[in-house]
Amino acid sequence: MGEMVPGRGGLILLLIFATSLAGCATTAEVFDPYPTDSQMIEALIANRSKCEVLVQMFEEDSGLSHFDSNGETGSVDKIPVTSLPEQRKQSYLELMKATGVRNISRNRYDSTDRSILLQVWWVPNGIFLSSKSKYYLYKDSHQTKLVESLDDVYAEGRDANDTRRIDSNWSLYLDVW
Repeated sequence: MGEMVPGRGGLILLLIFATSLAGCATTAEVFDPYPTDSQMIEALIANRSKCEVLVQMFEEDSGLSHFDSNGETGSVDKIPVTSLPEQRKQSYLELMKATGVRNISRNRYDSTDRSILLQVWWVPNGIFLSSKSKYYLYKDSHQTKLVESLDDVYAEGRDANDTRRIDSNWSLYLDVW
């Protein structure tokens, strides 16, 4: 009796299914529920000085494009980051843990944009490359759509690229696609 070997289409469907299941398991186990605007604003008030130290460090490390809560880094010029001292990495990780920041990054699509994104929430959105993210945005230099409430935008269930201003330096930013 011959072995059953799935065709190319069957393998593709199997990979999509397995990826979907892995994404669902990761979401349920790892990510926090959606943080409301008021929760994020209260957390920023409580941790403002730590967030500002984190931003200052990231501004000083101008060659970094991002730094995440696993210690993974990227560079603006796509060259691997090897020169960041271990003590500096530990300072990032401690501040990120204390403030609930998962990832700090620069706008990778516009090199003239000096705003800094501090991601606090992320979940996949569907089975492909879409996601939902919520950030603190420091020094928003390119106003996206300003709204009164990101919670209302999120509740609508639509794609979003919206900002809620907190003060002259800080905003909340919602990215859903």
